[in-house]
Amino acid sequence: MTDYIDIKKISSDRDDLDKLNLEENWIPSSLNTRRSEDLQKKYEIQLKYIDDWYLSFKDYILCEIFNFDCEMTNDGKLIHVYPENDFYIKSRLEINKFPYLLPKNTKHYVMWFLEKQTDENIINQNILIEIISKNIFAKKVVWYENPKIHNDIYHIHVFLNIN
Repeated sequence: MTDYIDIKKISSDRDDLDKLNLEENWIPSSLNTRRSEDLQKKYEIQLKYIDDWYLSFKDYILCEIFNFDCEMTNDGKLIHVYPENDFYIKSRLEINKFPYLLPKNTKHYVMWFLEKQTDENIINQNILIEIISKNIFAKKVVWYENPKIHNDIYHIHVFLNIN
């Protein structure tokens, strides 16, 4: 498990993904970066639930993924409350509940961060720590930033080769 794990950032550009997929078929291609229709519908239902019950998407992630306490606003929305001490986890690797249509030897995770990360080495270290602490088996890992959604809380998509 703690043998060498290859972790690297890749481009989310569809043409770049297609080239990488030709080299290593477990890496998603442009055809693999969408959900099935059924999962997409479930995802949209989840987004509606979040919009109905949380002040923001960030509040949802902080309450549900980072386990921060929540309070109800006067408008009936849940909002996160930072812990009083500074001893809280600053990143979390979670299995994607609504994964893309990926090659069957690929697992899809999302890495959430409390703060935007710009240092690839720090991101790679956080991924490695999470993989080891959760006993996830993977020899190769790639990740990219998804520039399209949820910019109010920094996250990356992480793909693990599970062969």
